[in-house]
Amino acid sequence: MGSAILPPSILQEAADSDSALDKIARLKRVFYGGAPLRPEAGLVISTKTHLCNQIGSTECVVFTTHLTDPTDWDYLCFGADWSGYEFHHTCLPDVFEMVLVRDDNKQNFQAIFGGSQLARFSTGDLYSKHPTKPHHWKYQGRLDDVIILSHGEKLNPISNEDLIGSHPFLSSAMYIGNGRPQPAAILELADRPLETLDDNQIIEAVWPLIEQANASSPSHGQLHRSHLIIADVSKKFLRTTKGTLKRLQTVQLFEPEIRDLYDASVETPKPATQIDITRHDELREFVLKVYRQTTGFGLLQLDEDIFQAGADSLKIQSAISTLKASVFSPDLRLETSWISQKAVYANPTARAMTTFLESLGRPQGALAGAFLDQVGVLQDVYERYRQQLPSREDIPVARAPAPTTTVLLTGSTGNLGSYLLDALLRRNDVDEIICLNRGGDAAERQQKGNAERELCTDFTRINVRFMQVDLSQPLLGLHPVDYDYILSRVTVILHNQWPVNFNFPLSFFEPHMQGVVNLVEFAVQAAHRPYFFFVSSTAAVNNWRRQIDLAQPFYHIPERHFTDLSLASNGYGQSKAIASDLLYYASSQCGLRGGTVRLGQVAGPAMYDGGAWNTNEWLPSLVRTSHTLAALPETIPLLNEVDWIPVDSAAQVIVELALDIPADPADPRRRRLALFNVTNPHPVSWETLLPAVRSCLGGVRIVPFTEWLHLLLKTSAPVRREYRNTDVPALKLLDFFRELEDGHQRGARQTLLQTERTRKLSPCLAKLGPVDESMMVKWLRQWGLQEETLPDNVGLA
Repeated sequence: MGSAILPPSILQEAADSDSALDKIARLKRVFYGGAPLRPEAGLVISTKTHLCNQIGSTECVVFTTHLTDPTDWDYLCFGADWSGYEFHHTCLPDVFEMVLVRDDNKQNFQAIFGGSQLARFSTGDLYSKHPTKPHHWKYQGRLDDVIILSHGEKLNPISNEDLIGSHPFLSSAMYIGNGRPQPAAILELADRPLETLDDNQIIEAVWPLIEQANASSPSHGQLHRSHLIIADVSKKFLRTTKGTLKRLQTVQLFEPEIRDLYDASVETPKPATQIDITRHDELREFVLKVYRQTTGFGLLQLDEDIFQAGADSLKIQSAISTLKASVFSPDLRLETSWISQKAVYANPTARAMTTFLESLGRPQGALAGAFLDQVGVLQDVYERYRQQLPSREDIPVARAPAPTTTVLLTGSTGNLGSYLLDALLRRNDVDEIICLNRGGDAAERQQKGNAERELCTDFTRINVRFMQVDLSQPLLGLHPVDYDYILSRVTVILHNQWPVNFNFPLSFFEPHMQGVVNLVEFAVQAAHRPYFFFVSSTAAVNNWRRQIDLAQPFYHIPERHFTDLSLASNGYGQSKAIASDLLYYASSQCGLRGGTVRLGQVAGPAMYDGGAWNTNEWLPSLVRTSHTLAALPETIPLLNEVDWIPVDSAAQVIVELALDIPADPADPRRRRLALFNVTNPHPVSWETLLPAVRSCLGGVRIVPFTEWLHLLLKTSAPVRREYRNTDVPALKLLDFFRELEDGHQRGARQTLLQTERTRKLSPCLAKLGPVDESMMVKWLRQWGLQEETLPDNVGLA
């Protein structure tokens, strides 16, 4: 017989019917699509016929695929070479989004671009790779399905929903939790008599499957018994005619049940005991007990970091609730709002949290004493690493200058790292580039990432080597032969590898500070005594504003090194500040030469059409959310002066500073360790860019920032929390935007970087013009923001 195209719902019923399976066995092939097919049904049917997956969309019609082997029935094999289908990294590990890149030579496979000026189309469809076969991809749902919890962690629930929903008592399961501290699930009952079972009995029956789902989920994605909703039999999930779940509409249908569940979960618990914060010993023991419960590690010590001991952003919510409910002061009313996620990240040991809680009981709100304690902690961390730096007598005599230039680049596969590599590849005076990255597949990722960004992918003209490293380990985690090789070759170090996360405490960055110590040791032992250039951040000096006249409209940070660690903000900035101080010390004690680049806000590319400004950052999130709210802020407090530097320009400037070493001994780069401020030297006001942004967003309203923030807060209310994540991404940064407004109300001013000296040394920076409307239009298009792409729920304000 021939072949058949059948919806998954029919195939799932057929898998339980011997007569239906007999008929299917007579078919040469069976194609399915439009919705997932449960694994147990697919396995049965794939033994009877050649089962083949198909996929399409309204915009793209049917995607062109190859037939897969019978055992790969749940994979799709895309002809990447002739179709223009690409798979880009997402916020989820090992999950990729399909993106169609326009190629007029492939128009037979790219219906989406017919009659359109689009350069690329992001499908929103998510896939994972086949473990062994190239071009084979398993469908994992849509970006809209991804749940973003209130602390920023992300969860793709599709496979877990399929697993839990396969229980005979259930028709489906749906995870929820956008904007909430932890996920929950709604369980839809099957069309079978279950009147004799109550909700607890149903949960007990389904619980083994939930445990199985939890076992394959990250800790922030765990389902708890308290966060399960049994749907009333009269209330069914909403679906399309193909049977696909209408997630947003179903969440709105169950909004009362969802609100009640989360309201009950956030009620302040009644503590078994009340802890007086003026009784130091009792408070310390209580905090230690709470932290031990949080980590599940009963031997946790006072000075051990709870995050290194296994705590995560979900687990600390319980600790916060317990501490808020338990502590009191006999002398004054405590402002327990200070006990927050940020406070736990800043005080990750029981001893530090005890000191913090004690400071809440002091008049004038606590934080002066806590601030001084924090500065002491920073100084202690600095001293610990400083003592590991090599002494002058341990440094060998350098050989003669190398006849060739070999650059050691760390973190080449990241966003800035990719542009740094591209800038190096375009130089005629670079003979070899050694790329050090944490991942073992760096060469493949680099090739793909550079291609996506339309950067150079020819790694043969200049010899490019990729090595997997752990900079915190001896010999940088390299084999001794590889370590000896780079010791003998390297003439310039560009240290760019550093995780960007403003939530994590200083302790999270300790391996990276150790990496700086190890790279210094490498630099002073290397045959040609390489120049060392470190990419730092304005976060290392964000608090400079505290030291100058508040009457000034802006704070201009000078082009010099600061040893005051209190100028740094958050763990990320503190780690960068300590790293810069270590290099500054090494320059005087070990003869280290080079520079620290204090980098400002990096924007999207200016010269390249590929690549894009990371959509998780604050400006893309603000613009995307404004798109949804149909309202754009007329000013941005503390960020209104736009001094952003395009990522390709930033990379070019850094490479110029690192490689164009002049003969003039008066130049700061000839001295030991220079400091360079790298940002756009020609700031413009946000208001000058508003017309272009407003035009791309379809003529949205221009509103005061306070009104925009109010509209954002409205979307975080329970009835609104299940709008698509991609439409209101600023909710993930709600605290950030609140702090901007609060700082403005307190009279704070924006911080800008002075660049006079750096401009004299970098032709690229000297020629760089201000951010203009054409750049903004390009970046908005790269984010897929055009008038014709307005979301269905636009104007929810």
